[in-house]
This record gives sequence, structure tokens and C-alpha cells, in this order.
Amino acid sequence: MAGPRLAVTIVLLWILTLTECQDTPVTCLFSEACVLPCSFKRSRNEDSNEEVIYWHKVVGQGVTVHCYHGADQLEDQDGRYKGRTSLFKDLISHGNASLLLQNTSIQDQGRYSCQTLNQRSFVNVTVEAPIKSVSMERTREGVACMSQGIYPTPRVSWSTDPPTPSGTLQDSSQLTADAQGLFSVSSTVRMLGNLYGHAYICSVSKEDGSGEWRASFRQQEDIHGEVGQTLAIPCPAPKPSLQNFTQTWTFMGQTPPILTHNSGTSHRHISDLWKNRVQDLLENGSLLIQNPEGQNLTGTYTCKVLADRTLQLVQTYVRFTGADKHSGRFRHSGEEIIQWQTLAGRDVITVHSYYHGNDQLEDQDRRYKGRTSLFKDLISHGNASLLLQSTSIQDQGRYSCQTLNQRSFVNVTVEGDIHGEVGQTLAIPCPAPKPSLQNFTQTWTFMGQTPPILTHNSCTSHRHISDLWKNRVQDLLENGSLLIQNPEGQNLTGTYTCKVLADRTLQLVQTYVMAEEKEENIEEWSFSLWGEENKGVKDHLLDVANP
Repeated sequence: MAGPRLAVTIVLLWILTLTECQDTPVTCLFSEACVLPCSFKRSRNEDSNEEVIYWHKVVGQGVTVHCYHGADQLEDQDGRYKGRTSLFKDLISHGNASLLLQNTSIQDQGRYSCQTLNQRSFVNVTVEAPIKSVSMERTREGVACMSQGIYPTPRVSWSTDPPTPSGTLQDSSQLTADAQGLFSVSSTVRMLGNLYGHAYICSVSKEDGSGEWRASFRQQEDIHGEVGQTLAIPCPAPKPSLQNFTQTWTFMGQTPPILTHNSGTSHRHISDLWKNRVQDLLENGSLLIQNPEGQNLTGTYTCKVLADRTLQLVQTYVRFTGADKHSGRFRHSGEEIIQWQTLAGRDVITVHSYYHGNDQLEDQDRRYKGRTSLFKDLISHGNASLLLQSTSIQDQGRYSCQTLNQRSFVNVTVEGDIHGEVGQTLAIPCPAPKPSLQNFTQTWTFMGQTPPILTHNSCTSHRHISDLWKNRVQDLLENGSLLIQNPEGQNLTGTYTCKVLADRTLQLVQTYVMAEEKEENIEEWSFSLWGEENKGVKDHLLDVANP
């Protein structure tokens, strides 16, 4: 009678041990190797070749992760774990049944069981993809803060320096997930009334506030310099409190940067294009530059200070006066740099960059991705024009074209709907502020074709209409509108461009005209808004060369 009681007691104690065993929590880093711990007590007489180790994921009926019986037995291993698991074979004889899981993914999260001949234990796996970087940029809407490749869901908060009352800042955030389950976040805050009064601070962290990254943006007041004189552009980022930081100066978002300085190694690199312009980097981080005669260095300078989990951006608009007497068209110099940006107030947004003989689009604003191109075969002739595809209302604004020896501007306007009937006259408007310009030239073109429809010189009052359009153009109105008639049987559907060129000023207005069938078989012209509904037929040529 005593024997059976002893056997039952042993079984009950074994079950009690399993029940009271607590899970071991393990946090794995996304895409890296991770160890799931498991240990067991070996019998003294037990042969290591007889050890049985069975790892499975506790979900549904169980998922086989790894089996070992004197050797790996992987015939029944789940396909999601193939090639990613292994045991520490030399440690099994010491009671170590830990599992090495390679290239962990979000789907690896969950509860795992480690079963040996004499015990069973559990591991609770959590996978994290920590915040590795945060970027900031100035946009039309305000200041944007971005980070990507994060798990679990990140948290974004905004503050200012000096502080503002709670509820003052207006921000909006967008969270997206990729196919791997990693999150990207983009958050934008509207700038307050005083452009230069605050630094805008973005904090990105896990939900519990840990793993925080901080990024700040400050717009400084404009400063002025004289051509031929040295000028110190300050960078008031608190570098003394940072260790092993990297400081980078850029001009108008161009790459390569002007200068890069590493405080840890004291290494300093100045790009070839700026070696005759940069005099020094001062101890306080200010950039000491000289603007030589004939070089236009007016524009936005950005100082970036990057340290451990901290990013600081300071932007300064510098205007040089006194000497840029070079005007007119872009002059080809051999090693060309072409930088297109859109300027809205103090916003600086990269539209297209070209240097070293190739497009450089790493810093291109995402709204222009896949929509811009240059006329590569014409660059050697001084043509830096930009072709902007699928234009929309949001593309309106002022654009800057910067080359090594010149900077020019283009004002882009988008027009709305107008209707007219075939055989009737129709005025295509050109709302460029010509009355404020003197000695301007106005040119109308159709679908970018040459010769142009019409050219008008306000100074000489000379007006020329191409032979192809003499029976279609009725007049050029005083407000610059083109008065045309669409004869029966002629298809004038397409893009009409009005270009107004004056001293260092170019203004473009484009209108898309479409002929439509009416119910009574009468064709109608439709001036369609540059919207998503007309993708593929709307091209906008920003022309700054060879006027």
C-alpha cells in the first residue's frame, strides 16, 4: 500500500511544479539573433546522446520550432523557422537547452515551450524595433518630424523652446505599417506667428516613454553680408552638452554638404566646391564664409548637429548684397550643379538636384518623386529647365533654380475650368502681373512646340504670330490673354503655356484645353484643372534657360 501512495505523490509534485513555473520574459531585436533560455537537470547516468529537447510555439495545436534527440530532428519543423534555429550542442551535456533564433521578425512574438525528459519551461518572446533615427524638415505646412522602421507603435509629442501654453501647438500625425509590421510615423506642427521666436522640438518614443529620440528645428532671423567680405553664420545648438557629436553645414539642401565635423575624431571635411569660400568653423559652431565676386551664395544655410538620440537643426537665410552683376541665362561651366527648389515664405523644399553628371534625388521631397526630370542633352548648352509631370494645384508657388554661377526664379500659377465651343473665339487667360513689369516679353506656346504661337515685346510693341497659327489667333488682349478660334476639323486639344520674361523674373501659366463631344454633336473646349483626374496628359515645363 505504501508503494502506490509514493508514486501518486511524485506525480502530483511534478504537476504542481509545472503549474507554478513562471514564464521567462525575453525581448528580441528585430532582424537580429535572439537566445531563448532553457536549462534542465541531467541524471548522472544519463547519456548526452539520449537527451530529448523539444521547442514549440504555444499557439493552437502547437507549432514545432526545433527537435533534438541525440541530433537535430527537423523533419516536422514549421517552415517559418527553417534555417533559423539551432541549439548550443557543446552545452547540452551541461543542462543547457537554450535555442538560438536568427533573424527575428514581428511574427516570432509569443509563448514558447521548452520540453526535456524531466522538465518543461516557458519563454515569453517580445520583439522590438527601436527608434534608430529621426529626421526633420521645413514644409509648407510647418515643421515635419519623421521616423521609420519602428515596433511597437511609436508615440510623438511636440514642445517648444521657450515653452508655450498647453494646447497652443496644432499638430497632425500619420502612422503607417509596412509588410513586415514595422511602423513609420510622420508628424507636422504648424509654426506660431513669430517665425523666429521658438525652436520646435519633436519627441519620438515607445508608448511607455522609453527609447526617446529628440529632434529640434529653429529658424533664425535673416542675416546680411557683403560680397568679398567674411561672414559668420551662427549655429546656436547646445553642442558643449553633447559628446561625440557630428556637425554638418549644407547650402540650399544641396549635396555634398559644405562641411562635416566630427567632434570625437576632430576630423573636418570641406567639399571641393566650397574650399575657396569657407574660411573656418569656429569653436561655437559658426560657419565663417567669404562670398567671392561673381558667385551668388544668397540662400538658406542649414546647420545640423547629430549626437546620441538627439538631432538639432538651425536654418538661416543669408542675403549677400553688393555685387552680383551677372544676370541673364545660365552659363555652362563643365561640372554643373543644378538645384531646383520651391520657395513658399521661408520654406525650402528640394524639387530636383543634379551634379556629378547625374540626378541626385536622395533628398527630393516625396511630393515630387517620379515627376521631375531635366533635359540632359541641353545642359551643356546652358539649359537647366525642369520638366514637372502631372502638375496639381499644390504645385503652385515660387520655384528657385540655382546653378554654380546664377540663381533665378519661376512663379507657377495653376488655372481653373473654362468652356468654349468649336468655331467660337475663346480667351485663354495669363494672370501674370505684367503691369508691374517693364520691358517684358510674352510668349505663348502649344504643347511645348516650336516655333511659339505668338511672341510680344512690350518695349518695341513688336508682335509676331507663327504661320501655323495665323488663322487661329485673333488677338492678344491687353491683359495678356490669348484670343483664339478653333476652326472646324482642327484639334487644338493640349497644353497652352504663357511665359512672361522680364529682368531676372520669369512667370509661367499653363492651361490644359480639351475638346469634348456635346449631346448635339457639338464639340466644346474644356480648360481642365491641373488635378489627379488628368494624370498623364499634364506636363509643366519650368523654363529658365535660353529665353
